[in-house]
Amino acid sequence: MNKSIKLIIIFLSINSIVFGQNTMTLEEVINSYFERTNAAKINTIDKNIATSNFLLYKAGMKPQVSLNFQVPNYSKTSVQIVQPNGSIAFQSISQNNSLVGLQLLQAIPWTGGTFFAQSELRRFDDFSTDFNSYNGIPIRLGINIPVLGFNPYKWDKLIQPLELNAAISTYKFETENIKSNIVQLYFDVLIAQTAKQIAVTNKISHIRLDTIAVEKFELGKISREEKLQIETGLENSEIVLKQYQYDEVTSFNSLNSYLNGAQLDSTIKFVIPAILIPAKINEEEIIELATRNYPQLLRNKINILEAKRNIVQTKTNYGIRANLYGSFGWARGSQQIKDIYTQPYVEEQLSLTVAIPIVNWGSARQANLIAKDQLEMAKLIDSQGETDFVNNIKTEITLLNHSQQRIVSLNEIQQKSEERYNISNERYLLGKISLTDLNLAQQEKDQMKMAYIMALRDYWVSLYELRKLTGYDFINNSPIK
Repeated sequence: MNKSIKLIIIFLSINSIVFGQNTMTLEEVINSYFERTNAAKINTIDKNIATSNFLLYKAGMKPQVSLNFQVPNYSKTSVQIVQPNGSIAFQSISQNNSLVGLQLLQAIPWTGGTFFAQSELRRFDDFSTDFNSYNGIPIRLGINIPVLGFNPYKWDKLIQPLELNAAISTYKFETENIKSNIVQLYFDVLIAQTAKQIAVTNKISHIRLDTIAVEKFELGKISREEKLQIETGLENSEIVLKQYQYDEVTSFNSLNSYLNGAQLDSTIKFVIPAILIPAKINEEEIIELATRNYPQLLRNKINILEAKRNIVQTKTNYGIRANLYGSFGWARGSQQIKDIYTQPYVEEQLSLTVAIPIVNWGSARQANLIAKDQLEMAKLIDSQGETDFVNNIKTEITLLNHSQQRIVSLNEIQQKSEERYNISNERYLLGKISLTDLNLAQQEKDQMKMAYIMALRDYWVSLYELRKLTGYDFINNSPIK
């Protein structure tokens, strides 16, 4: 095929591709596909589980009412009965012992104990003698308190709200992390598309040079060596183009996989995002905000509280333990139900149980040492974690600022290298510079174009990394909702 005709065909095909392509921006990809990612769905489920756990805790601190019944409880068998002289006689019985009761339990957070209220009615039937009777408790009120015991409610009151806050912060963190991943995958595609477009442009230039080289060689204006060099450059440009076409397909596949089966392909042209100058970053305020909301730091604080709780619980488990039980109410047994509720007897119960450890062979001391070391470790991890986190934020802020300056500089260099290549191309056609000089100008142009896109990627990735770490929207200058 004639080189000129081939060149025209390539130009027409490229124009048809460019003008026939749909375009998508970074914001459109995030907004359209973020929620369909499995990562986002899992993140939402985790948040819902954490919210339900907190509501479960709150519900557990409210009165719990239950209805209990045992109907029937029938038994027909033979049992042994000790006689007055000590001998045993076996007797056949046929009995039913039914029960229905209502119970209310209420946690007492400041004591670690529970308050309870009960009402109960039993009926006994002896079918062998045709006898029945009732026993009931119209009302019984009582408390069960670990006087020297461990109080879990006190610690739950401190830890559970932090657990919820950590879960919400984790949800925000993972949301921004997912967006950050999409940004990186978006730029992987954009870089591949840019590289492919450069390869297409270079192939067109090589076809043009090859067409001109044939004419110049026939006129004796260039050597065979230079002609072979141009032909080699054309063949190499075709190899490079195929490689970048492959890179574009694989980068789209990676993005589609992360977006859970999205059908984006090379018919869509990704738009190069413009640099958005964030509002002026007050480093101290951002760090203060971030350290309050970063999920891992919140988790470290929870670990410290849990370690403190473990110390108290360990001391309680290996120390003197006492439990107070008391109740007051009315109860009565009778063959008539009405007697139970009209003429009940007063019922009172009070007991104090004490357990004093005497010999434990040093287990209490070792358990306490372990608990104290766990607390010290939790504090050190928290301290180091906060130091690393603050340094990480400072590094990202520095990188963001550096990326902004680098983008501005590379944009200017890119424009100049493009202009220089155009001039070099014309000068080569006029025979004023060598093919080597033209190739150097082309390489510089291509490198600057790719460097500019890479700098944009660093900027956007850094911006979303900061959003993730701080929970702050730097463009709109407000916390992320």
